[in-house]
Amino acid sequence: MKFRSLILFVLILVLTTSVALALSARKANAPQQAPRTISAKQTVTVSVCVLSGSIKVTGWDRSEVAARSDGAQIEFRSVRGQQASSPAEKIQVVVIDDGDVLRTTSSCQASSDVELSVPHGATVQVQTRDGEVNISGVATAYAGTQNGDIYLAGISRVVEVGTVGGNVTLKESTGRIDLNSIGGNVLVRNVRPVEAADAFQITTVSGDLELQQVGHSQLGLRTVNGNLRMTGPLASGARYGINTMSGDVVLALPADASFQLHARVSANADIITDFPLTLLNEPTPPARPSPANPRSAPAQPAETPSAAVSPLLPPADAPHPKAAPDVPQGTPPPGAPKKAVKARVKVAPSIVRTYSLRRVSAICGTGDAVISLASFSGTIHLQKN
Repeated sequence: MKFRSLILFVLILVLTTSVALALSARKANAPQQAPRTISAKQTVTVSVCVLSGSIKVTGWDRSEVAARSDGAQIEFRSVRGQQASSPAEKIQVVVIDDGDVLRTTSSCQASSDVELSVPHGATVQVQTRDGEVNISGVATAYAGTQNGDIYLAGISRVVEVGTVGGNVTLKESTGRIDLNSIGGNVLVRNVRPVEAADAFQITTVSGDLELQQVGHSQLGLRTVNGNLRMTGPLASGARYGINTMSGDVVLALPADASFQLHARVSANADIITDFPLTLLNEPTPPARPSPANPRSAPAQPAETPSAAVSPLLPPADAPHPKAAPDVPQGTPPPGAPKKAVKARVKVAPSIVRTYSLRRVSAICGTGDAVISLASFSGTIHLQKN
């Protein structure tokens, strides 16, 4: 009985292996599908979305869009109202798996890899749930993925990307940049603005940030649980905002760097600097009187009437009613019983404020750039590079 079971197992194993090898050979020998193309303007907007699969977009000099996928059919949808003979201004790339018997036309149901070639001036919008995104040589890139890395290079105007569980890499690009990652690292190298208003923003939750040669004058970096390292010169007149909850911050700057440092750090945090810093004395705001401590309240001038004095009673230095030639209106006649005056006193609760952060303001050189830094748990190192 055991021998028969063993023979049956071997036969199943051989059959399964043979089928797998046959399918692999068939896929390898199958002719590759020719890319589909459509005439398009240089500033065309192209969007593509798949459920599971990688997306690769490359810019080229042609005035057309080409798309291909070895495991799916490609369809182009142009914007309504556009003439069929004119170059497309907006294109939606629809990917349909070959094995999809329902032939669904939903734009985000395929599980195949896609490759696109678009004009250099194009705007691309790509999205995938489980896959890698690679975009290069276009004007504007919007990309999102849930479980995949994002690589971008040669973007000339705008970059906006987001990933949940992947890393983000951006190189050799210009313009406005906004990068977001929840559980991945971010690497940026050789980027600069096109216009003065172009900002650079990075937000992560649990990822490290590494920046090299960033030329933007408006820069904001936020991370919750991650280290940050920035290498390169500071732009003249630039403003850098850096916030981290529990991570080390290393700013590797040239030896002739000129900047102002305004830091908020925890009481036991260390600030290590290779630069000669001159501490700045910030003006101390005037102390506010505490309602619970009357001694701290400023003295009232003698001519200022007290708020506790009732308007129904004459002042203390006023003449007695009998000696007064005229009795003021509202003054009780002589011999009348005096009415008791009730004074209501409000006692404000004491407020105790605890400050867990200390502020450090310093300047190096002429202070051309401004670095505003907040770190609740970590070391700050200003390093000469």
